[in-house]
Amino acid sequence: MRSKTIFRLLIASAGIAGLSWLVTRLVMAQTEHPKAFTIHYVETTGSRPPLDTYYSQRADGSKVTSRLMLFPDQKYYSQKTVYDVASGTKVVLEGGTSSKTTYHLSKATIANLTKAPTTCSQDPSPETGTILGHTVVRIVSEIPSSNRRIFEAWRAPDFGCTVLRQVVSGFDTTGKLIELVRKEAVSIAVGDPDATLFQAPDWTERSPSEVTAELDKKYHQRPISPDVLAAQDRAYRTIPPK
Repeated sequence: MRSKTIFRLLIASAGIAGLSWLVTRLVMAQTEHPKAFTIHYVETTGSRPPLDTYYSQRADGSKVTSRLMLFPDQKYYSQKTVYDVASGTKVVLEGGTSSKTTYHLSKATIANLTKAPTTCSQDPSPETGTILGHTVVRIVSEIPSSNRRIFEAWRAPDFGCTVLRQVVSGFDTTGKLIELVRKEAVSIAVGDPDATLFQAPDWTERSPSEVTAELDKKYHQRPISPDVLAAQDRAYRTIPPK
């Protein structure tokens, strides 16, 4: 039971990480070129063991997020998402089922990838701090959800407003605010990341719904809601105009 709980929590935290990246790209003005770097994070969710996650970015704006996820069979499998500017694709690699899901990126998404934000907050006087020797700007917002979720992010202007610390908090049954997920950078390596990080293994190409079916068959898990899964399948089938 504990491993199934961890599996669900990791799926949820992966969604939160994706929201963090999306919010950055939607609200920031972009005029500078991206920098190349790799950030190592330690992520904690509830009482589970700390999880190492990595975010790597090339100078052309291509990026990859990666982690090892504990599955119900008590084994760790690689989870990776690669945004590749040259091919115009987003590839989601799911190690538990050896699945590869390839999305085609729109011109607007590719343009966003190739530009870096020049400001990390719309607040003219945001709260600031320092993490690993780099100035960070604090952003606080509420995540739309049936249960209130407070999202706190500390973004680094030196790295295109990439998050160096994020905390997601919620409310328990008594209304007390509690920390649910924390992810914090523990090291930053400046320079081109390892090229192999962006390479996809020769796994089976599957749609999001097919991946979910494989997860259900192997691990009896359905961590994605039907509405979210339908939206992902539509995105998977969509090929943007050239």
